[in-house]
Amino acid sequence: MAKKNSDIINSKDLQSLIGNFQEALKVYSLKELNDAILNAINEKSDNKKEVDFVIQAVSSVYKLTPKLILSKTTRGIVQEARMVAYATLHFDLQMSLRYISARVFKRLNHNGVSQACNQFKELVPEKFTLDKQIMERYKEVRKITYDHIINRKKPTT
Repeated sequence: MAKKNSDIINSKDLQSLIGNFQEALKVYSLKELNDAILNAINEKSDNKKEVDFVIQAVSSVYKLTPKLILSKTTRGIVQEARMVAYATLHFDLQMSLRYISARVFKRLNHNGVSQACNQFKELVPEKFTLDKQIMERYKEVRKITYDHIINRKKPTT
């Protein structure tokens, strides 16, 4: 019998539960254990500031609201902006596709992020005008992000 979703597994309990996974599955559902593991990983590597900044940079380059980029809309310029956000988070900030999907965009299915990143890798800016525009916007977002990270790490005097 699984406990309620409102019960949170703390990190000490999580360590002992992972040590005896069969017993843990008797108490918690697989989804609850998965969420607890993801939360523990996210606590150790909280990228919220970087993620928020990338979403803000993409929204300023594409002239969209961050809420629209994070929404479930999948057409046109929003889809393109989201692909650039995925690419920046995954290729430049080295975040996993699973993290981007589950924690940033709150999606249960990770296929969309994976497909968008694969599509991004297959862009041919030398051949297609649309691909060139996407790549230019990606480079602009990447530059904004790098400048932010570099300036943030500089000591203030």
